[in-house]
Amino acid sequence: MKRSAHLTALTALVATAVATVGYPSSAGWFGFSPFSRVVDATFRLGSGTRLEVRTSSFDLTLVPDSDSALRVHGTVRGWSRRGLDGVTVTRRASDGRTIVSIDKPAGAFTHIVGGRFTLHVPRVSALDVVSSSGNVSVSNPSAPLGIRAQSGGVLVDRARVPVTVMTSSGNVVVNGATAALCAQTRSGDVRARDIGASLSLTSSSGDQRVTIAPTWSGTSLALQSTSGNIDVSVPRGFRGVLHATTRSGDVRNVARLPTTLTGAPSLDVATTSGDITIH
Repeated sequence: MKRSAHLTALTALVATAVATVGYPSSAGWFGFSPFSRVVDATFRLGSGTRLEVRTSSFDLTLVPDSDSALRVHGTVRGWSRRGLDGVTVTRRASDGRTIVSIDKPAGAFTHIVGGRFTLHVPRVSALDVVSSSGNVSVSNPSAPLGIRAQSGGVLVDRARVPVTVMTSSGNVVVNGATAALCAQTRSGDVRARDIGASLSLTSSSGDQRVTIAPTWSGTSLALQSTSGNIDVSVPRGFRGVLHATTRSGDVRNVARLPTTLTGAPSLDVATTSGDITIH
């Protein structure tokens, strides 16, 4: 009876403590973090701006906007109000670029659980995103796009401009590209759907899955992996010459692409360890 009473009292005490500090009803994507802060910033950008967005560890979503200003809106959560108050959004100029940084204060890494920011991006001449740790999502970019991420997933939707992605650890997903796409990852899968232009994919460890659009008008397709399977879906009537090699694995040319065809664009697929499937 005493043990049961103690457990009941302990349960009530924990419930009271949770209610007192204001924990969310569920862990959610932030985990158990009692404090939150909304962060807003607006920066006017001139025409022809080369914009670079940097973050240390927050998730970023970039969407196009017809306004002439960059609008930043986000929510951060953590264990310390002081740490949250130290989150900053700043702008500076360097080497012809406008750099907007979303950063944690020094020493706050154990106090801030995470954050998500949405950036409404006006028309610029070039857009680069640099992330140390955090997911990056870019929709319908209007200027040549470059993404460098140390750790975190990358998603690009409806790219009509050249795109370059480099990540050390994280999956890369591209949904629709009508301009050249180049992606490199050390560890992570790559999914590229509805590709309508030249493509270059390189991965050290991870699978690659590519779907070529019926309107493809590129000059080359190059896919290379050290360890991972490569799957390419080509449209009916696709005219391309296949060069496929693997040291440890099988090559399945279900689409029956020719291995020699004068004047045809090349589909170069190579993996050291993994299967190759063309269908």
